[in-house]
Amino acid sequence: MIQQNLALSEETSGYWFVLTENQLLLDSISEQVPQRRWSALPFLKEYTQQVIKIGELNGISCFMVDLGYESVSEQGFSTCTLRDYITQHDVHWIGVAARAFQFAEFIKTHRFCGQCGAHMQNVGWELAMHCDTCQHRAYPRISPCVIVAVVHRGQLLLAQGKRHKGSLYSVLAGFVESGETLEEAVHREVCEEVGVKLKSLQYIESQPWPFPHQLMCGFIAEYDSGDIVIDEKEIKTADWFPFDQLPQTPGLETISGRLIRYALENYAS
Repeated sequence: MIQQNLALSEETSGYWFVLTENQLLLDSISEQVPQRRWSALPFLKEYTQQVIKIGELNGISCFMVDLGYESVSEQGFSTCTLRDYITQHDVHWIGVAARAFQFAEFIKTHRFCGQCGAHMQNVGWELAMHCDTCQHRAYPRISPCVIVAVVHRGQLLLAQGKRHKGSLYSVLAGFVESGETLEEAVHREVCEEVGVKLKSLQYIESQPWPFPHQLMCGFIAEYDSGDIVIDEKEIKTADWFPFDQLPQTPGLETISGRLIRYALENYAS
């Protein structure tokens, strides 16, 4: 349950997801999100009105505080980017961290009403911003994306996007367009990016992806027809790779890595 305008006491305790200069504050010894009483975080006192409860983890309350571009110079703390944090923690921690960044982004970009331009106000009992002038209410944006592992005779279709760094290859992905189903988006994106058609499309799992507010919907599919012809505006290179000769691919903390593992475990024969 999301709660704003909290009545914090000195004994309020939990995990504190503190965002500073678009990074996450960590305990420098444990390299974990700090678990403290509110009284042990005196440098946050001036941000009391910006504390939001964003859920629970292992039965312990989780709070988010966005310091904006203010830096933290307190001893005993360090910072890391969200991308680095994702590569070092399991899906439960990643999910809460993703929620913290997405909520901070939402509040930051909805200070003014998109309908009449007046100042927006926090809604105390739900995560929303409300305009008292025209009664417009906004909620956090979620952008659905599709991501798919394509298999064919013991091979996996992998590509390097224009934004990929180094030698990393991954499965294909793209945004869902207005009026599309998820399945239609998979077929369209794969055809547009590499020119092939699919069959036997199957949904596998989803993952929130806070860069800045995507929800990745993961599928696996079999190749049907067509030769690889890449969209050079989006893709650097794409090819079929035998299951036992894969290039560098994302880790299992990402949905792309888990889709690749699912393909290897279920289509090896």
